[in-house]
Amino acid sequence: MSSKRVDALRAQAADAEHATAGYVYGLTNPAMPDQLKIGFTTRSPWDRARELSGPSGVPQPYVLEWALRYDDAKAAEQSIHRRLQHARTSSSREFFRCSPEEGLWIAMHMRQREHG
Repeated sequence: MSSKRVDALRAQAADAEHATAGYVYGLTNPAMPDQLKIGFTTRSPWDRARELSGPSGVPQPYVLEWALRYDDAKAAEQSIHRRLQHARTSSSREFFRCSPEEGLWIAMHMRQREHG
């Protein structure tokens, strides 16, 4: 393998350490009306919704309202959280008092910015 190829692979690996490709998702739960959970996952958002609905103590399963793919889902999630800071129900939780549509609108706006 050429030294240029090795350097290119190292650069890709370094970039991958900082970027987390995946999905930002919005979940609702009938037991928690008027709240939207906004998170990110590098796996399937449907699997993540099922995981969170399992033995975590929620009375009803989460409903996946939307999911968008990002090159850096972690950064996108953080940007969306900052944008919705005024609606956050707790500083240590990913729950917001907003509609799924409002969360999706903000997520789509962030995605547009990511892709120019």
